[in-house]
Amino acid sequence: MKIIFMGTASFSLEVLKALHAAHEVVLVVTQPDKEVGRKKVLTPSLVSEFAKSNQLPLIKPQRLKDAIDEITSYECDFIVTASFGQFVPTKLLQYPKKKAINEHASLLPKYRGASPIHQAIRNGDTETGITYMEMVKEMDAGDYYHQERLSIDATWTTRELMDHLAVLASQTINPFLNQFETYPPIQQDISKVSFAPKLSKEDGYIDFSQSASVIVNQVRAFADEPGCRFMIDNQEIKVFEVSTTNHSGEAGEVLSVSEDGIIIACGRDSLQITELQLPGKTRQNISVFIQGNSWLIPGMKGATPHGRI
Repeated sequence: MKIIFMGTASFSLEVLKALHAAHEVVLVVTQPDKEVGRKKVLTPSLVSEFAKSNQLPLIKPQRLKDAIDEITSYECDFIVTASFGQFVPTKLLQYPKKKAINEHASLLPKYRGASPIHQAIRNGDTETGITYMEMVKEMDAGDYYHQERLSIDATWTTRELMDHLAVLASQTINPFLNQFETYPPIQQDISKVSFAPKLSKEDGYIDFSQSASVIVNQVRAFADEPGCRFMIDNQEIKVFEVSTTNHSGEAGEVLSVSEDGIIIACGRDSLQITELQLPGKTRQNISVFIQGNSWLIPGMKGATPHGRI
């Protein structure tokens, strides 16, 4: 079959590899190169690099609607999208001989939107999956054809769950396309719809009035993006590895600082921080951090960047 593929993230890359191995990928569409790091180096997506290395036709439009004529110059049986990052115009949705299909990283109708993997981790879900759905004008609202389920380990981060879902998506995309006609469309249950909005910096603000278990899930979900942080002694501390302990105290109070971790009281139980970062510094494990930061002592209070405990 002839496939037009649209994707950008690492999740997308594994799907593209699987499609390229089994079908004719006639065109790859990905997001434009982005500035990365402090030096703002213009960097292509992983999908872009794979397409180039395998001599696949490639375009990187700022807006899909400006590339419709170029895209529709390629005949295709399916348009397949996976973590692409742009809305697909109606003309393109209606273009393939068969369907425009999206691989969405949740069990729809749960978590429509841009951050389904993050939200599954944030909410402590024990199961998620991949939904093969028809793309329509409304975001993630189309009928779905098939779902693949995946159990979530309680220790996984967003990155780890994304990697597992990428494997699942790459293993199931070709069997699904090959058997597409055998899957009747299923209408989503509107009463069960929930949303996973775009991430914001506030998603990572740590509020110590919450329970430690809630904060642990927050760090699992958002430590890499947009970053989890709190303020103490006018310094912003980013955190990457945390766990719960059963110590008690006033919410936000630093209870102890040792090579076992920084223990801060929460609304329920306490948070033990073992990997963190100060402004302008690299990530450090706790044993390295405490050697050069004797200013952090028990009794200090941590708060969100907004000043809330």
